Amino acid sequence: MDTLKKLAEKLNTGEITSSALVEQAIERIDDPAGEGARIFLSVNRDKARKQAQVVDNERKNANPLPPLCGIPFSAKDLCDIEGQVTTAGSKVLQNAPAARRTAEVVKRLEAAGMINIGRTNMSEFAYSGLGLNPHYGTPKSTWDRSTGRAPGGSSSGSAVSVCDNIVPATIGTDTGGSCRIPAAFNGITGYKPSFGRIPDDGVYPLSVSLDTPGPLAHSVSCCFSLDQIMAGENQPGLLATLSPAAISEIKLTVPQSLMLEDLDQEVAAAFSNSLSALSRAGFEIIERPVPLFHEIAKIGAVAGIAQREAYQLHKERLESHGEEYDPFVRWRILAAANITEAMFEETLRRRCELIAEAAKIIDTPFHAFAFPTAPILPPKLSDVAELEAFKKVNFRALRNTSSFNFLNGCSISLPATTKGEAPVGFMLSMMHNCDHNLFKISAAVETVLQAQMK
Repeated sequence: MDTLKKLAEKLNTGEITSSALVEQAIERIDDPAGEGARIFLSVNRDKARKQAQVVDNERKNANPLPPLCGIPFSAKDLCDIEGQVTTAGSKVLQNAPAARRTAEVVKRLEAAGMINIGRTNMSEFAYSGLGLNPHYGTPKSTWDRSTGRAPGGSSSGSAVSVCDNIVPATIGTDTGGSCRIPAAFNGITGYKPSFGRIPDDGVYPLSVSLDTPGPLAHSVSCCFSLDQIMAGENQPGLLATLSPAAISEIKLTVPQSLMLEDLDQEVAAAFSNSLSALSRAGFEIIERPVPLFHEIAKIGAVAGIAQREAYQLHKERLESHGEEYDPFVRWRILAAANITEAMFEETLRRRCELIAEAAKIIDTPFHAFAFPTAPILPPKLSDVAELEAFKKVNFRALRNTSSFNFLNGCSISLPATTKGEAPVGFMLSMMHNCDHNLFKISAAVETVLQAQMK
């Protein structure tokens, strides 16, 4: 599918219509040979068609419209939509009251004229890096679909809705990697903004100290445009433009500890090839040990922030409705029952120290960490059907991405392999509120990676 900028140009010239884009999306959702029934938990067919027709009439009359007006998007099932029930990928909330308001992040895209085509499937309560859902079915990764592989989570349906060209953009959320892992597993771009950059009003929580909504799309510039709207920084009537940083200004630190350990062979090869291409293009690549990532992993195993906060949120409901939960999710939540308040407070104290340590390594405005998004390829669904196997693979999937949730930073996953090959994500990460510079670095890196893949 075209980038958002290209779609905006085609709409403005009359080459396509909003109604055509909406109909194409609905046809692909309803295609029995596709993944639509597992990607979407609900579809706004009538409302989307009416909105598209209004937009098309406005364009025919030459009325000024925002550049992305009439382009469809999807929203993760954590996002409240007025009049709809937010199930968060769970059966437990099926009979909950309908939302009285729409999540702020959805409202901002709609205010820019974009059309919400429907709610996308996800790991129950956003608590898995693999994207499995026993209640509504698991949408398959776009790679090796005949075998059936995990789509990445928790924003599974969001990622597959983009990669299957149903919509060009989607809203996900990221607590430990939930925008970036599904992006990596499906060969698209996923962005985790700095914590607090994008409002989470009306987004069902997992961990209030870590959750952040974020965009998934086909390119860095698409994610940038969406981020600008979602963060409230775009100028009305203008499409945000992104200028890459000069390669001579960019430094990339590749941690030689933990992040490169236990990689699948294909991941290691793709990451190495990407670094070589970037080095040849003139990027400064710094390889050095970064022990703090081992410390983050150690802390997470003892008293993780997400584990503690998820347990506090769900413990009462688990007492009355525990059997209705995905058993894998129930296990993860209950595993935090022994985390004491003292342990949790110590984790928060150590977190502040490690954030300060990481900030010392990133010493210039265009300096970022670089490592594989996930150390593994999308696993076969049959290989993670049992709890013990799921535990091991889910932990590996989340290992690299979760570090920058802990560090409160921003992070992006870019495709490092061509479509049809085993999908591998190349991740770039920076500290809190460095989002603008990270986008500029990512745009420069993306150009080189895309050239390498041709």
